[in-house]
Amino acid sequence: MEFGESPEEAITREIQEETGLTSINISGPMKVWHFLRDDKTQIVRITFLCKSHFADIALLAEHLDYSWVRPSELVNYSICPGVVCEMQTWDWDNIYHLIANMN
Repeated sequence: MEFGESPEEAITREIQEETGLTSINISGPMKVWHFLRDDKTQIVRITFLCKSHFADIALLAEHLDYSWVRPSELVNYSICPGVVCEMQTWDWDNIYHLIANMN
């Protein structure tokens, strides 16, 4: 997050910067957690449920590829193990229902 941004502003900006998607609906947060690193830096992670009305991605030059991934395919990708563990606990049927009902 940039100084003065709300979490919702930050996720909207990051999604737009990283993917080119501009029409994002945000619901949540789904989960918030934090921890202190050994260097006394506090890390806060907020997981939001987001929906885009578009599927066309425009990657920045620093990225090589992207993929829309089903929950069962998470283990096939290099994703932070803690994130994968969290996502494996989610009620995906409920998430799909929530997404379907987002504006």
